[in-house]
Amino acid sequence: MMSRYHPSPILTKQDRLDFAHSDLLKQHQQKSLDVMLDFWGMVRDGLNIVEKGILTKKEYTWLKPHDHNQLRMTRTIHSLALCDQPELALSLQQALLVIADKYGNVNPKIFDYWLNATLVPSLDR
Repeated sequence: MMSRYHPSPILTKQDRLDFAHSDLLKQHQQKSLDVMLDFWGMVRDGLNIVEKGILTKKEYTWLKPHDHNQLRMTRTIHSLALCDQPELALSLQQALLVIADKYGNVNPKIFDYWLNATLVPSLDR
């Protein structure tokens, strides 16, 4: 099924169950996350996500008030939560909130998006 607003796939209940029962799927998602974290100036060690060094708005535009990467970050948090990786979703959420507050001037509405991105319906297994 595709989203009504964007040509992006929507996870089905079966997709979510597959992730819940597959360490391999979770590992692949984590590998993709690591690529994005590097692009955004962060690094992950297990569940710990931190900035790679001092981040500047010139190099990392997501630290500015409006940048399309902020919505990608929201979707990444939400995807991790939906795909049975809630601890990692919370870790990314908290890292973004801390790093954005420390180095950026991100629009406060984006903080709300990040905070709400971990809210997902429970998956009855």
